[in-house]
Amino acid sequence: MEPSPDNRILFTLHWRPMTLHLFIPGLLARLPEWQRDYGWTPHAPALQALLSGASRASADPDPATGVAGLLGVRGSAAAFRRLGQGDTAQPGWFCADPVHLRTDVDSAVLIEAEHLGLALGEARQLRDELLSLFAADGWCLEVGDATYWYALPPAGLLPPPLPAVALMAGEDVGNSIRTASQSTAWKQFYAELQMLLTQSTINLEREARGQSAINALWFWGAGEQPRVGRATVASVLTGEPVQVGMAHAAGVPVAMPEPQAALSAAGDALVYLDTLRGAAAYDDIEAWEQALAELDARWFAPLVQALEHRQVDAIALYADGTRWQAGRRRGLARWRREQPLTQSLGLEAVR
Repeated sequence: MEPSPDNRILFTLHWRPMTLHLFIPGLLARLPEWQRDYGWTPHAPALQALLSGASRASADPDPATGVAGLLGVRGSAAAFRRLGQGDTAQPGWFCADPVHLRTDVDSAVLIEAEHLGLALGEARQLRDELLSLFAADGWCLEVGDATYWYALPPAGLLPPPLPAVALMAGEDVGNSIRTASQSTAWKQFYAELQMLLTQSTINLEREARGQSAINALWFWGAGEQPRVGRATVASVLTGEPVQVGMAHAAGVPVAMPEPQAALSAAGDALVYLDTLRGAAAYDDIEAWEQALAELDARWFAPLVQALEHRQVDAIALYADGTRWQAGRRRGLARWRREQPLTQSLGLEAVR
């Protein structure tokens, strides 16, 4: 049944373009390596349909930078993460996250605490064991939860600037540590810290159970207090503390990521999904494929339908330094053969 002219006019008056900004770290990072080593290609029919014909451009490899830009905020990751955990943003604090460095002669691969099964009770006891060193040197050390710690250094003992722990997970961080600017006082402090971690009761118990020790703290994310500009999105859907904190600072409503909530948002929306990052970081292709299949069914398929029915005007997908912009295909373009997913992702076709 055709809508009446009055209904068509009403639809025109109330419809407005809506862009959904979708951040999926870990979507692209390992694919060239897996394709080269295993002759493997990803399979995701809805993602293929979504990206077929989409424009592709470079983006910042750190998704937090892209999120901050859309929310119009600037500041330190430590401050935003504390806000996202329900705390207050305080100047001078670093993220000081517990990690395991898997070392050999030539490398030191970083493993995050969330992949080590560190319990909150263990984290608090480990923190108490470290307080003798931290308090003596004028530090404050707090446990936000088992995996997110914070440290406030004294004047003259600043940690070297290091990348975000999520960007370095599963990577050899030896060169980052060696090349970071380090004072003599810091080197001495960190040597004492590593000795305490080696002797920690918690770590000895973990090793006796066959678990990896927490043998380092990764200091990162310090900087200026949050500064707020103008947000270009009206809502944020994520459960990740840094991004939640950015949204709180910007005064933008936050909810957990659900497809229907994203598609019914009043205005442009930002969705941050972290379900692929861990599997990609730790080279777990089986877990990555399973997570991609779930994303394809739960998110990408509804998004394709939303584009076709003009529920959204455009979808911007950000992943590992690349940005795709997908819109509704019109006219003859709707009947063209879909572009292979490998081509849309910028990968070479496997022969």
